[in-house]
This record gives sequence, C-alpha cells and structure tokens, in this order.
Amino acid sequence: MQTITTPPYSLAFNTEWERLNHLGWDGRLQPILITDAVMLPWGRAIGYYEPRNKNEIGHITIKRSELKNGRWRDVLLHEMIHQFLHETGQNTEHNDKPWCNEIMRLGYLLWGATFWASPSEPRRVAGESVRIQKPSPTG
Repeated sequence: MQTITTPPYSLAFNTEWERLNHLGWDGRLQPILITDAVMLPWGRAIGYYEPRNKNEIGHITIKRSELKNGRWRDVLLHEMIHQFLHETGQNTEHNDKPWCNEIMRLGYLLWGATFWASPSEPRRVAGESVRIQKPSPTG
C-alpha cells in the first residue's frame, strides 16, 4: 500500500481527529498516524484502521478520492470507531453489538439523532440470500 501524506490535509486530519476524540470519547483515544493513499489493500475500501503493534503507533489511512469529494471526515469517524473498539478490547467488526452500540451512542451524541443499529442476520427472501437487521425493541 503506497501512502503519501498531502501536507494541507495532515493538519486537517489531526485537527478533526482531536475534535472527534474529545467529542466522542472524552479524549481517551491514543494518538494515531493518519495518512491518505491512492489505493487501499481492499478494492472498494475508502478507509482503513490498522491497530498498533507493541512498539508501534496505530494508523488510519483514508483513500485520496474521499479528500476530493469531501467525505473524508465521515471516513475518519468510521475508522475512529474501529480504533475505539480495538483499544477497549471489543470486537471491531461492523456486524456485531459493540459496533452497533457505538453507532447509536455517537449518533445521539454528535447529531442528537436516535439511530437503531443491530447486527444483521442472513435470510432467504424470494430465493435470494439477504441480510436483515433485527427490528428496534421500540418498533
């Protein structure tokens, strides 16, 4: 994976990471390296969180196309959720309760919006395999 940090974005990445860290996690996330890249190891991925090893700093990479279309802040927040779950020893996968709980918590905290998120389950609908989200307990 080739990464080249664009200097104007370096400051923006760090400033936004610090802002979200304080808003969403009371500043508890560990400092992390944030870079941009032309390509990521997975075809459709637009961001990637790589956890830290024993003596290394963690790393967030944002696909460069997201800088141009302005969605890089959304990608950064997404990757910071992975960072938080990893640093707190929780499962970092999207389709699991810790991820869903964090989405609901941050949705309310950052935007004042109530979201329902739950792990989806595979089902057959009209002969097709689809993923269905469990309904909200309040309907």
